[in-house]
Amino acid sequence: MPNLLLDCLPVEIFYEILSYLSGGHILKAFHSLNNHFNNILIGYDHYILDLSASDISKKEFDLICSFLRSEQIVGLQFGRNYFDLVNRFISNFSNRQSLNRLRSLWIDDTILIDQLFLTRLVSIIDLNKLVSIRFDRIYLNHFNTSSRYTFDSLKHLVLCSSRQFRLLSKQIPTHLTFLHIFSDSINVMDQFIRSNMRQLKSLGIGLHCDSNNIQQFTKAFSNYQWTHLIQFNLRLNVDLDTPFKTMRQILSKMYRLRYLTLILRKPLATNNHLLDGIRWESFLSTSLLYLKTFNFQFSIMEKSKGKIRRLLRRFRSKWWLQTKQCVTVPLRSDELRNLVCV
Repeated sequence: MPNLLLDCLPVEIFYEILSYLSGGHILKAFHSLNNHFNNILIGYDHYILDLSASDISKKEFDLICSFLRSEQIVGLQFGRNYFDLVNRFISNFSNRQSLNRLRSLWIDDTILIDQLFLTRLVSIIDLNKLVSIRFDRIYLNHFNTSSRYTFDSLKHLVLCSSRQFRLLSKQIPTHLTFLHIFSDSINVMDQFIRSNMRQLKSLGIGLHCDSNNIQQFTKAFSNYQWTHLIQFNLRLNVDLDTPFKTMRQILSKMYRLRYLTLILRKPLATNNHLLDGIRWESFLSTSLLYLKTFNFQFSIMEKSKGKIRRLLRRFRSKWWLQTKQCVTVPLRSDELRNLVCV
């Protein structure tokens, strides 16, 4: 095998470079270049595998399974593809040592996490050791309570269903710094937030609600005490008009907030107070003093260009344009707008 000028570089520099690449791309690029590179790949123990990628060939997958040891893999992303790689990966590693150093697991919405899949998954993964979990599609109808998990190490959690995750866990994880969930139960959402609000740095909530539970949701948020929260994403699908004071109640105690994303799915009239740039300017400039980015997505009921222009004009004051450098971008149609302030 040829000697390369890169051979002179310290191993630590290569490890730093490899940390930015997926495991499959690492092996594809560097495997069998020469003995020096092979030794680097053998010694590297922070492989993150993306088995949802569409560009993984059977040959590349076979190399992953034959070359990598279980203890070298710290991150996994699962998703369906042409070669059914996820099931093949689980079958391959179920006959070997479990992935005892795995810390991050993402299963996208092309795979349903049901009891059968979970039973196979835990044959190679200890869920209680995971630091980061993202489950995009989960359905556990009658889960065996004796098989629930503590998730003692969990700090980063992204869920499509807070209620379904509760069927899986013995108790609410209490060390979360990053929590993004679709809340199909406000009570369960409240349990997650109250157990973690003092160390949460990033919170994302997706919610479909009516007149009854929007009040319950707002009341819960007005009582939370945020110590470290700097990012908040809220995706609301509400069956009624939400007054501006409701949004103010939700946000008013987030004093340290730097990044705010607000997505309103219900189409609103152009005269709705939630779309009033003057009200937003007054609130943001006095209550959220550290805010750097405000990403505001909203749908507009009217198609009148004149009404839309009048609405957007309220986001074009000196404060919006110069202090916040506000940009308004149409999304997919003239009725769906994305307001980005940086």
